[in-house]
Amino acid sequence: MSCTNLYDLYGIYIIMKEDKNRKYINYVVDHLVADTENTEFAGIIDPPFISGVEISSLYTDLKHVQEWKPRQYHAFVEYVKDMYGVVNKELALVWNLYGRRYINLDDREEMLNEESMNHPFLGPNYYPGEEFFQNNKAQLHQIIDRLMKESYPLDKGFFYGWMESSPPHLPPEELGARHYTWLRNHLKEIYDIKGTREIDYIWDKYYRGLLKKYTR
Repeated sequence: MSCTNLYDLYGIYIIMKEDKNRKYINYVVDHLVADTENTEFAGIIDPPFISGVEISSLYTDLKHVQEWKPRQYHAFVEYVKDMYGVVNKELALVWNLYGRRYINLDDREEMLNEESMNHPFLGPNYYPGEEFFQNNKAQLHQIIDRLMKESYPLDKGFFYGWMESSPPHLPPEELGARHYTWLRNHLKEIYDIKGTREIDYIWDKYYRGLLKKYTR
């Protein structure tokens, strides 16, 4: 398989041997951006790996972050390695893409806008990374089956057992990014499923199952 030139950013030149690696890097960055919260303090954000980060540091390459903000650097490295399996040679690329995308995002929710994505929750770069699952797939499919049993049409609208709002709920084809967040919270609280890859795998199979069963 031929190598693919992935990006050349800030003097970084990275070769990926498989196209799925490029897709997975984008998947990781999309989640980092989506999980970054604004704070009440101007110029300060709360990324998923540490709180109280200065937005100005996102303009800086990872080498300088390591030198000037070692606590932030180590938190980032530990998080993306543990959560997503990012390897050393990909760290600088993930950091630079994360910074660029967050800085250029007028509204971070736009990253999860259904109209701009092939999949209403995960986007065109979705790659589950099954080799990093903490639970076996049989256990995940048991959860999917239970979610399917707790999801059914009403006389008007739908009912989902995991939904945080009162029924009737939207039909499957109208579910969006906020519903993904609700289900993610449900999986963490009820089933102790905390790995991002496993949550996304469950959601993807569950959502496609709903469409297959209830839409024409």
